[in-house]
Amino acid sequence: MARKTALSAPTYSTVCRGDGHVEAVRVEYDPAVVSYVQLLAVFTAERHVRKARRQYASAIWFDDAAQEAAARTALAERGLEGIVELAPAMEWHDAEEHHQDYNFKNSGAACLR
Repeated sequence: MARKTALSAPTYSTVCRGDGHVEAVRVEYDPAVVSYVQLLAVFTAERHVRKARRQYASAIWFDDAAQEAAARTALAERGLEGIVELAPAMEWHDAEEHHQDYNFKNSGAACLR
């Protein structure tokens, strides 16, 4: 979960109640294997729509000016400005354990269909 508020330990319950955090996937990668620009290409190729609830926002959080510039370019090329949030990386909070590897633990989950 990405931090958007002063809440120090968000839970799924607080996120669902609108505490300002966003459900997110943290991508760790080896730039010798895949570039940040390649990751952006995969991300921006997916369909993005505005969600009514903040917790489901589509977002890119960047670590430095180079990543910000690359992300702005990728979003502009796909017409996603204003649809995908772009902001500096914030403090990361892992989800509760029962939400870790959710897709593997819940093969019939609606989010996999």
